[in-house]
Amino acid sequence: RDRYRGGFGSSDFHQSHSPTAVFALVAMRVLAASLFAAQAQIDPATVVEIGKVVYEAIKDNQPVIDTAVDWAGAVPKGVTDWTQLENWKGPAQSDSYCIEFKNGLGKKLTKFSWRFVWKYGGDMNGVGKYVTQAGVDIDTAYAYLSEHLDVEIKSLKPVNYGTS
Repeated sequence: RDRYRGGFGSSDFHQSHSPTAVFALVAMRVLAASLFAAQAQIDPATVVEIGKVVYEAIKDNQPVIDTAVDWAGAVPKGVTDWTQLENWKGPAQSDSYCIEFKNGLGKKLTKFSWRFVWKYGGDMNGVGKYVTQAGVDIDTAYAYLSEHLDVEIKSLKPVNYGTS
């Protein structure tokens, strides 16, 4: 009987319950404590970046972006997966942007055009408005035969613009 004592209160509990019941109770308490600790570590006021900080969009004149993994997001500190949040909207997209280089005769040498895309509005229990799967959607990747085009995307540190 005494081998089950420790931390649960009176010995009457240990006399009337099997070791399996004691183990189940301990497991439930540990699970509850770990869930509470995980929620306590999430800080909606501190925004952190998830996803990739740097990735290639164009390599050797060809699009190589993999939208399943090549993206960034801004979520509350303590969140490691954007699917922990809810109420996402989008995807949204920007207008098209373009960078084009021409030689002295006006001949197009390289051109890269893209749109920014992202999902927005994710929240945690109604708190916050966060962004995820932010990246680029490539419209054009062109390089003349004598030219070489590589494009690398770098995500900036997220900024908290206030509360919602």
